[in-house]
Amino acid sequence: PARQHVRIAKSWRPMMVGVGVAQNFLASPGSTVREALAFAESTLVSCGDPEASVAARHLVACAVGETGARSLSNLQSRLQDADDILSAAATEHLGELLRRRSAREPIQYLIGEWD
Repeated sequence: PARQHVRIAKSWRPMMVGVGVAQNFLASPGSTVREALAFAESTLVSCGDPEASVAARHLVACAVGETGARSLSNLQSRLQDADDILSAAATEHLGELLRRRSAREPIQYLIGEWD
């Protein structure tokens, strides 16, 4: 039987998160959940992640401690609160998750949940 190969989009390229502009976000305390989501999505878009929007939501939800089946709806509620500030630990965790995702690690491995 012929081998089937999975094609990865050429634009999906690894990117070092944690240097340059990412360093500025991660070093600035007091970012809101909404700002973190915007940062995460733009970071993943810039490295060509074909699922940037969905991946960003999962990673931010994980970083702020939202887990399980309702994690994304809980995150949506938190996005409505303009005063919901990320803790230093959540900001650091998000940076690590983005670094790993930008290296093409699957979301399921990052958040520890499978459907």
